[in-house]
Amino acid sequence: MKKILVPVDFSDHTDVTCRYAVAIASANGGEIMLFHTYFDQMIITGGTYPDSIAAQAAVDVQMIAEIRETAEKEMEKLVESIKKIIDPQAVVNVVWSMEGGDAATGIVEICTTYYPDLIIIGAQGRGLKDPFSGSTAEIIMRHTTVPVLAIPSSAGFDGFSQIMYSAGLVEGTENDLRFIFDFFGSLNPVVHCVHLHCSGNEQFDDVKLDRLKQLFAKEIADGKIVFGLYECENHRQGLVTFLESTQIGMIAFKLHKTSLFGLLFSSRLSRKDLFKAKLPLLAFPVSKIH
Repeated sequence: MKKILVPVDFSDHTDVTCRYAVAIASANGGEIMLFHTYFDQMIITGGTYPDSIAAQAAVDVQMIAEIRETAEKEMEKLVESIKKIIDPQAVVNVVWSMEGGDAATGIVEICTTYYPDLIIIGAQGRGLKDPFSGSTAEIIMRHTTVPVLAIPSSAGFDGFSQIMYSAGLVEGTENDLRFIFDFFGSLNPVVHCVHLHCSGNEQFDDVKLDRLKQLFAKEIADGKIVFGLYECENHRQGLVTFLESTQIGMIAFKLHKTSLFGLLFSSRLSRKDLFKAKLPLLAFPVSKIH
């Protein structure tokens, strides 16, 4: 059974994030785990020790209990709304869990017990922070061994007809592509395996790409994957040109420091172009065990 972990904060964007999970789970059969973290910090202020502390602690415990109760009601409503959009013929199980504490820490920890195959998370929650400036999405991408699909708040659900995979031609590229076909193949996307060649120092790129073409000969023949080696002056120009020429619905990449989007995350590539694209990002951590 394929297991999809979906951290939720009950913001308006939660609905879109869950629709992606439902589409993937419905196509493959599997389980969706909704996970929520709620504030559970007890703040002690004023008064004298020790009676004031005891009184304040009692108030905080009651407040935390109320926060959890409210979250449980929100979760139950969300589960019911998700079940309504699942095709009755699809074999999809929906479960949920919640914990008190920090969102990023909670998500990383639940991965050690739930063992999801994929995490789908909104790139921006209620705080509307820059999704690539220390947000929960980026922290999860960097600290789990699970592929993470981050959905920008500006992205609606638009299916998976065209997927761009940024091929750094590093170890694991074949396995990443196999994962894409395993999870999204039933949705019939065309995968564009793209390598942007921007330096004369990148030797043997054509040889590496030819090797990939041999491994995916059947998918090429079936029109499911297209390989391309693109010469460009720099990664930014190459990315913009490709996105403008193709109707891409998702970008997949390995979060490696020398890859196209590794450069993005280290601020060496302009982030504005990706924001304009408003595309879901599927990140494969380097530490992922295949």
